[in-house]
Amino acid sequence: MSYPVQYICCKVCGSDRPRFLGIRGNLEYAGAPALKPRQEHMVTNVVQCRVCGFVYTNPLILCDNQEAYSEHDKYKSSADNIDPQTLFSFTMDTIEKYTISGKVLLDVGCGKGEFLDIAKKRGWRVYGTEPFGNLADYA
Repeated sequence: MSYPVQYICCKVCGSDRPRFLGIRGNLEYAGAPALKPRQEHMVTNVVQCRVCGFVYTNPLILCDNQEAYSEHDKYKSSADNIDPQTLFSFTMDTIEKYTISGKVLLDVGCGKGEFLDIAKKRGWRVYGTEPFGNLADYA
């Protein structure tokens, strides 16, 4: 299964001068097995705008499955084979390893706010944005 992608320019300044930082994989960094047999993980580049410094993924992975985001009780923040608490705790461990100063976190596409909740419990000041109204209200 392939996911549709779209090459984008910087959403902050409009520049088309990205600098490659690394790969954003869906669960690979946590050592997760495949979601389903022979199913690809969603992978894209993490880049930083050379003009304004904004960090984003490019190409953008397009999701046409709006139903998966319509109701908070049906939304899954991670794959069935990994506990969200474990995944988000691992992610926070990684972030905290590289944090130099300040404990402010912005989660763009925060879903139900589960990751924000873990960060808040660890003493971070948290903010989230979510384009799907039902999930945003729940978060």
